[in-house]
Amino acid sequence: MLRASIAAEKLGIPSVSVVVPMFHSQSLLVARGMGFPDLGLALYPGAIDNHSPEEVAANIGKMFDSMLETLMKPPKTQSTAGAKTAGPKDSVFEGSFDEVNDFFYRNKWTDALPIVPPTAAAVEEMLQWTDLPPDKEIAVLPMANLKATPRKIAINAVMAGCRPEYMPVLIAAIEALGDPDYQLKDIGSTSSIKPFIVVNGPIIKQLDINHGTSVMALGRKSNSTIGRALGLITRNIAGFREGESWMGCFGWPGSPWVMAEDEELSPWPPYHVDRGFDRGTSTVTGMMMMNMTYQMMTAGDTAEPHLTGICYNMGKAFGATFLLLGEEHGSMNVFISPANARVIAKSGYSKQAVKEYIAKNSRLTVGEIDEEFRFTLSLPHTVHSLAEEGRIPKEWDLGKNEKIPLILNPDMIHIVVCGSAERNRDLIMRATYCTPVTKEIKLPKRWPPAS
Repeated sequence: MLRASIAAEKLGIPSVSVVVPMFHSQSLLVARGMGFPDLGLALYPGAIDNHSPEEVAANIGKMFDSMLETLMKPPKTQSTAGAKTAGPKDSVFEGSFDEVNDFFYRNKWTDALPIVPPTAAAVEEMLQWTDLPPDKEIAVLPMANLKATPRKIAINAVMAGCRPEYMPVLIAAIEALGDPDYQLKDIGSTSSIKPFIVVNGPIIKQLDINHGTSVMALGRKSNSTIGRALGLITRNIAGFREGESWMGCFGWPGSPWVMAEDEELSPWPPYHVDRGFDRGTSTVTGMMMMNMTYQMMTAGDTAEPHLTGICYNMGKAFGATFLLLGEEHGSMNVFISPANARVIAKSGYSKQAVKEYIAKNSRLTVGEIDEEFRFTLSLPHTVHSLAEEGRIPKEWDLGKNEKIPLILNPDMIHIVVCGSAERNRDLIMRATYCTPVTKEIKLPKRWPPAS
């Protein structure tokens, strides 16, 4: 809604955006990042989805006069005239380790854990591992809409404790997260969204990136510090800060994480080959996690119980709201352990066949879907109404005991083989907004790093 108001204002159409109080600070930051710091806002009291129509009408009535006054006053666009900012090589603070950490924390530049002070020498060492000019624009990251450059990426990487040779991965990751298809702008949602990246190619071994047991956990230097750097970049360049602009109702613990695919034990071509890259090219794929299944166990020496288990948990964990999004939105990231992947492939399933099976067989009954819509949505929907509106296929308009799929397009499913090599478990992560984006990791002339 806020972005629609700004689009209207750019066309000379006065607007006012109605927001609930918890989104006030986020709205101000979004408006400022888009060049409209004085955009008109009206605060609606409380959780509107829990109010009766009479309460909503009464509250809007109380807001009407101030909304009208706001519409009569055109917003000011942002001016940077006379603004003074530190130069790229300027020192902003000098002091002891503890003093530096206190200063950065007070300025909200950290994740509240101790940082490595980003001295000029440490940043310069990091910049030696890219051939790009230090101030070249890599991406403009919403919602603050600030430029991510190698220098800014290096500063956050030093703070996170990264080794200098991690720079090419971080640059490619920021290219992915900055791509419009990735929709970084939406991670401030109350749904609680966490970005993460999947690494493919020879760089997995060169940087010792974990793809096995505890692949998403802390403990491996590359995984842990690159992930933390992504979190700091998301905070300091993209402008997402918990409780102000990163508005996850409950949030998720820890930093964004980094993981690799187990290309050696996978029975299928690696994920980045699915995306059109050569096997010998190293890549990063930006993904998102909104919610997940438990780490489910499936067992058997044929594909059927494993695929059936994935489909069963897909339906029970994510329910019906995925139907509302359309095939251009969202992703289901399916992580299959090597042991399970080998059994499925041995039964003759290609990765594409697995995706098609999951899309076809992840089902709920029409009655279950209608019931979920009844208690989760403020605007009523049913399977019948969606079919009438053309939002789902007409042939899905069935009786309440009939089952229909939840996923419109198999291409919304993304399969990565990883996790404990000899354990029979799978994990599914859903993201409502994100389309995964894959970027090549461009290596500097001095590559590879010394072992």
